[in-house]
Amino acid sequence: MSALTIGTALSGGGGRDNAFDTIRLLAAASVILSHAFVLVDGSESAEPLFQLSSGQMTIGRAAVAAFFVVSGLLISMSFDRSKSLSRFVSNRALRLFPGLWMCIFLLVFVAGPLLTTLPILDYAQSRDTLGFMGSTLFFPLSQSIAGVFDGLPGSDAINGSLWTLKYEVACYVLGAFLMSTGRHRAIIVTLFWLAAMAAAPLIGDPLEQRGGTYYLAWMVWLFRFYGAGMLLYLWRDHIPLSKGTALVSLLVVIGGIFTPLLTELMATFGAYALIVAAFLSARWFKDLTASGDLSYGVYIYAFPVQQALVPTSLETSIPWLTNVLLATPVTFLLAALSWRFVERPALNLKARLQRKPSTANA
Repeated sequence: MSALTIGTALSGGGGRDNAFDTIRLLAAASVILSHAFVLVDGSESAEPLFQLSSGQMTIGRAAVAAFFVVSGLLISMSFDRSKSLSRFVSNRALRLFPGLWMCIFLLVFVAGPLLTTLPILDYAQSRDTLGFMGSTLFFPLSQSIAGVFDGLPGSDAINGSLWTLKYEVACYVLGAFLMSTGRHRAIIVTLFWLAAMAAAPLIGDPLEQRGGTYYLAWMVWLFRFYGAGMLLYLWRDHIPLSKGTALVSLLVVIGGIFTPLLTELMATFGAYALIVAAFLSARWFKDLTASGDLSYGVYIYAFPVQQALVPTSLETSIPWLTNVLLATPVTFLLAALSWRFVERPALNLKARLQRKPSTANA
């Protein structure tokens, strides 16, 4: 009997018997926890993983890294299964834009007018309000909207989670290009990934960069994880799924928290452990998200919900915990509504355009 590999797991049952949706939902929920410290303190210095890793990593960054590993694998698979580049692009657009645009609409035209401290005409004409509308295409000219959340520790951003989306799209574009390079594409992707692994420490922490170097640093930092997912897909028939190896890999990453190599270990051992967990986890874990994929909605709605609850949180003895406890159910409710009325209808449209069932998880 041949060993179970990532390739056989992806091909079995159409690649749908996995826990990717659950893993992404847990990652999105972890971002709520991480942002709670930043939003009530104005700094991530009290965040647990930031402290343990001597500033290398936060829970939020680790969650984003997990998103990019999963995307690297699943989007590469989606690219191969798409009949044309235009279909691949339309699939990605239908997954990202409807939910994002609804979120931005609600922030600018519903929440903003209700929460702003400015007269409504001043709010509507403000450069900040108009600039934030650039978020519809991933490049806002302003991170805030006029008069909203002023005076709060995190008042410089109304939705600080959206910054990763432009890098995800950039990875889609780069990934599609690399996947189109012919029969040597696995080697080419490997070389690009190795280049990113080598360049990231040389460029340094993206948060310490300015100008174009800031964007380059984040792209390189994130491609280490997206590229890892791509490699796990491209070499899928040669990579066994082993619980024992995954456990050892996880222990290596945990040990790496106390070393300067944490991000490198996460992009190698951690990426493998994550993919094994997606395929070999228990049935109950896979079925947690059987009724729908709320991860995207949780990710894009959590930050403004948390911001709105900061004043109440600051009145309690443990502000970060209060913020998490209050924001989580509200965020999940908004995510469920987004899935039911915006995201799932868009995915159904994708399936109709393809004239066959949509690829799960992608």
